Amino acid sequence: NNIITDTKKLLKSKLYSWQKLKAFKFIIFPRLIFPFRTREVKINSICSSQNEKTNNINFTTKLRSLLREMRNLQSNSELCYLYTSILDGGVGLHDLHDEYCLQTIVQIFRLVNSKCEYSKRIIRDSLCFVASTRLGSQNPTLSDCLEWLNGKDSIISSSSKKTWFIRVRNAIHYFKNTLHILLSFEMIENCIALRITSDKRGTCILRSTNLKQCSKTLHTFIQDFYLQESENSKNSNIRSDAFRLSPNLNKILYRGKIGTFAWNFIHQARCNSLSLNAHPMNKTVESRLCRRCHSDEENVLHVLQTCNFVKTLSRYRHDACIKLVVDALSSSNLIIRVDKICPFISESKERIDLMITNVENKTIHLVDMKCPLDSTKSFETIDKDNIAKYSTLKAKLKQAKPDYDIFVYTCIIGSLGSVPETTYRTLEFIGIKSFK
Repeated sequence: NNIITDTKKLLKSKLYSWQKLKAFKFIIFPRLIFPFRTREVKINSICSSQNEKTNNINFTTKLRSLLREMRNLQSNSELCYLYTSILDGGVGLHDLHDEYCLQTIVQIFRLVNSKCEYSKRIIRDSLCFVASTRLGSQNPTLSDCLEWLNGKDSIISSSSKKTWFIRVRNAIHYFKNTLHILLSFEMIENCIALRITSDKRGTCILRSTNLKQCSKTLHTFIQDFYLQESENSKNSNIRSDAFRLSPNLNKILYRGKIGTFAWNFIHQARCNSLSLNAHPMNKTVESRLCRRCHSDEENVLHVLQTCNFVKTLSRYRHDACIKLVVDALSSSNLIIRVDKICPFISESKERIDLMITNVENKTIHLVDMKCPLDSTKSFETIDKDNIAKYSTLKAKLKQAKPDYDIFVYTCIIGSLGSVPETTYRTLEFIGIKSFK
C-alpha cells in the first residue's frame, strides 16, 4: 500500500538518478514478489485499465509515470526502453502484470516439484481434483490434468470460484497472447517440466533440478520480447537505437561515473526524448529550426553532429577517441603515426587517422576513426564506404612495401558511446586486448 508513497519520497530525495533507480529496483520493487506468489494482491486493482467512469489512474500507470520522471523521460516515451535488459541497453525493470504472472508460474512449478513428498502429493491431488471437476471426468491422468492446466480448453476467467490453478491458466494465456511466449507443463521421466518457447530464443526446458533458474529464465524471455518490440516500433525511424548498441556505456552510466547533466542528457538522447524543436511530439513550438544556429531542423543528429556550435566539439571527440587507442598501444615495436600523410607514397596527400607499422611482423594497419550518430544503419554504411575509400591507397602502399601485409580497419565510436562489435575486433587485430 505504501509503494507509491515510498517511490515519491525516493523521487524527491537528493540521491543521484542512478542511485534512485537502484533503490527502486533492489529495495522497493522486491516487496511485491512475496504478495504476488502468495496471492495476497488482487491484480485487477493494480494492472487493470483506466476506469473511464471514475477517471482513477491505476497503480501501474502511476508507477510508470514516476519511473519516467525518475529517468527524465517524456510522458509518451516508449515503455520498451524501461523493460529491456541492461545488457541490451535498457533500464532492466519489470512490468507489474508480467511479474505477477511470472511469479504465478514460478510458484506452481516449485510446488509440483517440491522436495517434500507430502506437499508434492497434496498439490498434485488438488490439481487432479480441480481438473476432473472442470473436464467432467472422474479419473483423469496427470498428463490430462497438465494439458488442461496448459489451457487446452477455454479459460474460465469469469467464474466466481477462482482457484489457484485457474490463475495459472490465466497466466499461461497472458504469456501466450501478450508476450508471445508459449508455456506448457509436461511429464518428462516422472517429473513435471516446464517448456518455454519463443521465436527469438527457441525452446528451453526446465526440469525439477532447475527450480532456481526458473525466474531468471522467464525474465530473460520477457526482456527479449520487449527488445524485439522496441526494434519493431513505429517510432524506430525517428528513435535512436543507441541504447541497444552500447552495453559497455550502460556499466558506466549505472555506476554513476559521469555528471548528472550528462547522465540525463545521454539517456534522453538515446531514446529520442530530448525536448527539441523538431521532435515529432513537440507540437507547441512555432519553428522547427535550431534555436542556436537557425539553419536546420533541431533534431538529435543536428544537435550532436551538424550544428555549427558543436562542430569543434565533434572534432575534439574524434581526437579524444584516437588518443584512447594510442595510449592503449604501448609497445616499442610499433611506429604510430597520427593524422599524417603516408610517408611511403610520394603522391599521396590524404591524411590517415592512425597508421600503425609493426617492423618485426612486417604489418601496416590503417585505422580510420569515425564518430557518427548511434545507429545500426549508419555503422554499416560507414564500413562499406571506408573499404572503397582506402582500396586505392592500400594498393599503392602494397606496391611501395611489397614485403608488408596491409590491413584497413574502421574504428567506430558513436556520439552517445555506442561501440559495434567490428570495433572490438579491430582493436584486437591491432594489438589491444583490454577495453577498460
